[in-house]
Parts: sequence; structure tokens; C-alpha cells
Amino acid sequence: MRRRAAAAAVAIIIIALTVYKVREPVMTMNSVAVRNLDLQASSSAGILAANITVAADVSVKNPNAATFELGPSATAVYYRGRAVARRGPAGTRWRGGRCG
Repeated sequence: MRRRAAAAAVAIIIIALTVYKVREPVMTMNSVAVRNLDLQASSSAGILAANITVAADVSVKNPNAATFELGPSATAVYYRGRAVARRGPAGTRWRGGRCG
């Protein structure tokens, strides 16, 4: 009886360490497209304003036996190490205030 219990325990441990090993999901950027680009220059103030719409197609492959679900996501655009634009679902809060 003890041998069967020990064999069952070993089998469970082997299955847990091989089949159910948690792996990181693989994210792939399939495409990125600029949908809208609107530039406005103010010669008196020396300011260039840009309004850009970017569409990204991202796929996620989950190599795990269990499933997972992604919630709402947010993104930020960085220029020279500083966040210049942030957008997320309505009500998203960023450090220092609301996103936008």
C-alpha cells in the first residue's frame, strides 16, 4: 500500500513539474499602421502640434494548459525617455493624475 502511495506521489510530482509548468505567454506584434496624421505649426509661437492615430495588431499565444484572460489595457508614448502621451480605458489613473 505504501509503495502505491509513493508511486502515485511521484507521478503527481512529475506531472506537476512537466505538464503544468507555468510558462510566459508569447506576445507578437503583427502590424502597426498610422491611420491619421495631422500636423499643425504655429509660426508665431514656434510650436508644432501633432495628432496621430496608430492602430496595432497584437496576438498572444498561451503555451500553458490553463487559460487566462486579459483585462483593459493602457499605453504610453515615450519621446527621449519621457512620456508624451498616455491613453487607457475611461477612468484609468496614471501617476500624477488622469491619463489623457
